[in-house]
Formats: sequence, C-alpha cells, structure tokens
Amino acid sequence: MALGFDVVAYEPKWLVQVLDLWALVQGRAMSRERFAWQFDRNPTGIMNIHLAVSGGRVIGVVSHS
Repeated sequence: MALGFDVVAYEPKWLVQVLDLWALVQGRAMSRERFAWQFDRNPTGIMNIHLAVSGGRVIGVVSHS
C-alpha cells in the first residue's frame, strides 16, 4: 500500500516549511535561532529530523534531540 508521502531526511531547504508546520501544530512559532540551537548546535552534534513530504510540501516532522 502506498503511503501518499515520502520520508526524507531534513535539509536546510525545508526550514521555512518546518517552521510553518511547527507554528500551525504547536500554536506558536519557533524562531530560526531556536531551531538552530535545538537541532544544529545540540550537544550531541547529531541532527535527527525526518520529514513526511507530499507534493513538495512538508506534512509531518519527527525528531529526537
């Protein structure tokens, strides 16, 4: 059965869509600075974010930090 979306690793080209989705789902915005602190510069040095993408749009995000 086809899922209707692809699972892809996060790349910076998706940042705006990830932040837009975060604001929609969480009801508050996450700044680019907060995203960079939490994911780009986390103490482990590992960015573990995967996206569900359908039709060129981010429709889901899963991450571990």
